[in-house]
Amino acid sequence: FLIIVKEATEQKLSEMMKELDQLTENKDLVEHISFSYGATSKKHISESLTILMRRADLNLYEMKEKHKEIKEKIANELARKLELKK
Repeated sequence: FLIIVKEATEQKLSEMMKELDQLTENKDLVEHISFSYGATSKKHISESLTILMRRADLNLYEMKEKHKEIKEKIANELARKLELKK
């Protein structure tokens, strides 16, 4: 989905996402809610929405690449917990 925040700076976007990260954080990897996002702000007043969306999309895929290692850890932890319940 797409969220547009008017007049947000890179710093404001970063603060918003940090707050959301904190709200979904849990030390238990299985209970932790991880998500990927791509945020950006206008670099030039003439940038179109399409350009902004493309830049945000690239940022999203960069984050997804970083989360691959975390995904494997979560899968391993979930398998371990399921095995303990047997």
